[in-house]
Amino acid sequence: MAGKDLVSLLETLSPVLVSCSHGENFPAFLHGVTSHSGKVEKDDLFCAVEGASADGHDYIPQALERGAKVIVHTHGEGLPGNVTAIKVRDSHFAWALCCAFFSGFPAEKLDLYAVTGTNGKTSIAFMTKKLLELGKGEKTGLVSTVEYDCGAADSLREGVRTTPDAMLLQEFFGEMVKNHCRNCVMEASSHGLHQHRMGNARYAGAVFTNLTGDHLDYHGTMEAYFQAKKLLFTEHVRENAPCIINGDDPWGKRLAEELKEAKKQGSFPGKVIVLSRNDPEAEAFFRVQNLSAAGGAFTLSFQGKEYEIHSRLIGLHNLYNTAQAFLLAVSAGTEGEKAVQILEENNIAPPGRLESFLLPSGAHAFVDYAHTDDALARVLEALSPLKEKGRLITLFGCGGDRDRTKRPRMALAASTLSDVVMVTSDNPRSEDPCAIMEEIEKGFPAAFPYMAEPDRRKAIEKVLSLAEEEDIVLLAGKGHENYQEIKGIKHHFDDREELKRFIAEHGKR
Repeated sequence: MAGKDLVSLLETLSPVLVSCSHGENFPAFLHGVTSHSGKVEKDDLFCAVEGASADGHDYIPQALERGAKVIVHTHGEGLPGNVTAIKVRDSHFAWALCCAFFSGFPAEKLDLYAVTGTNGKTSIAFMTKKLLELGKGEKTGLVSTVEYDCGAADSLREGVRTTPDAMLLQEFFGEMVKNHCRNCVMEASSHGLHQHRMGNARYAGAVFTNLTGDHLDYHGTMEAYFQAKKLLFTEHVRENAPCIINGDDPWGKRLAEELKEAKKQGSFPGKVIVLSRNDPEAEAFFRVQNLSAAGGAFTLSFQGKEYEIHSRLIGLHNLYNTAQAFLLAVSAGTEGEKAVQILEENNIAPPGRLESFLLPSGAHAFVDYAHTDDALARVLEALSPLKEKGRLITLFGCGGDRDRTKRPRMALAASTLSDVVMVTSDNPRSEDPCAIMEEIEKGFPAAFPYMAEPDRRKAIEKVLSLAEEEDIVLLAGKGHENYQEIKGIKHHFDDREELKRFIAEHGKR
């Protein structure tokens, strides 16, 4: 990153630039950029980012002491005269633009595809990546909740957050370019969009899945949550980029209408493609043929052609996910019939999304990441027809330091279709797991019987022991995750490992 031109950086920062006060030793070139005062080196630029728990402006003196020559700030006061101070209106956006600039704008060398919404992002991202790689023969990177794949065997990392920090994201883009990736498919979280972590990246295609109650601890209202998601389309898509929108979701329907109106006004560059099974006039219309324990099948009408698509994924929600991945990939150049063949494969879905296990009792157990009331309801609706004469047994919890309003809603969702419910701990983080469970329990109907066990391992053991032949067990909330975060410490814990251990131990009896 050495030798970056400060004047060119100012041009990059123009979308957020308020003013620039040249210091006495105005540096023509910069050594590097950081938002961590403890990592500042001589002649670096320090960007003071306003975070949720700490404000980078409080660390400007430390950055100066370590040799920073340029300070990017929103409200820095009393800076020394030998320092160049760049005032901006949004520190998060400025930081992302600095990261892209110092990394050499690697995203410009990739075709980027993003998926946003509350549920379904990971499944669609995984499927789209495979459709582009196997259908077009183009190496494709992935940035998802489950994993980061930069196009080489040694570049595969476990996902930490849905949309990484701006600098890490640029590093990933750079790795993908180095590894000869042509595309990158990524999940765009509402936090990432609101904080402009993508900088000025422009996407070759985008998907909106749905919007249900989540992250309201951060956004405050559903309207603010929606507006954050909408930024992907209003600020980040290229000219004629296909924007695949679920028109059967009320927020998706609104988004499509607003974007089509903006298109008429000349303020939206993308191309809206609405997916619906209710509106035959939609750009993409699908009819469900069947849903079963083996998967599902549907007919999709798109651009004058009809495709018969079979999927091994379970549930109506997965047919929507499959259809949106298909539409994005075909709009990006994947041949339609080839895409149909790829979607029939066994390994099309990501791990921890309705992952199936056969118990020694003959019951079937599933692990799923569903951690919102809407996601849990969708999964239970998918599993309910499979139980036949048995029971549907559901285990779930809620994460700490996150949206508390969804806790009682999760209980109501679980009680609606489950025969037996176990409330347990998820990732309590800094909260007391028993206090979280008490908030969950307020959502159960008065007469509904449920069990509660704060130790997730014991809770899983109990529900698996209860399961009899023809029962269905759902372990919800953690999916692919292999840890529990308790009091700031991550402890190894994997629902899938607990299932395998139970099967190994009880299968011998």
